[in-house]
Amino acid sequence: MHVFYKTKLGSDVKAKLQLNQIEATDDLEIFPVQPFYSIKNDGKLTVFRFDANHGGGVTFDITGSEGVTTVFRMMHRGKLILTQTSNEPHLSHISNNMMLLRMPFRVMSIYLRDDSDLIFLLLHSQKEVIVVNTKSLVVERLVCNYEPEPPNLPAWDFAQADIVSVREGVLTYTLGPQKDIFYILKTGPRQLWRAKLPAHLM
Repeated sequence: MHVFYKTKLGSDVKAKLQLNQIEATDDLEIFPVQPFYSIKNDGKLTVFRFDANHGGGVTFDITGSEGVTTVFRMMHRGKLILTQTSNEPHLSHISNNMMLLRMPFRVMSIYLRDDSDLIFLLLHSQKEVIVVNTKSLVVERLVCNYEPEPPNLPAWDFAQADIVSVREGVLTYTLGPQKDIFYILKTGPRQLWRAKLPAHLM
């Protein structure tokens, strides 16, 4: 049995992961927005889910695709989504079970569920949302009007944003607590905003 340690996962709480039959030289990666981790070995990536039973995972052949995983990876409806930084968002197929999502670097939050074709990316401006349709491959960049209006202050650049729900055409996200430029002081509670999405996304 080998024991791996990962730190600063979410709320800076150390977590210990125990795996059976995993060599210490294997490349382990934690998925930042989902309860998955992956082991890379000999051009193949095996994705496991965090749960009580560390059973068999799903293996993907990523030979020749290492260069496009510059941001992070996601799992959606059994498919592995590799990501790459790009000013123009775009989604394409790599194979039957892998996709490539090009997206801006400054994405603050990602929201995806297996019961929906859509992936939502909240950009750093907090007013722009990228909507990715994994079925039609259509990618839209929306400017949303929020209630109440989010603050347009440089200091908020250091606040943590999270999309908490997308339901019945309304996107809800939280922001905060606000941090100073040195990431030390925190001021104020988390704030809540809602944005109405276009009718075709309801």
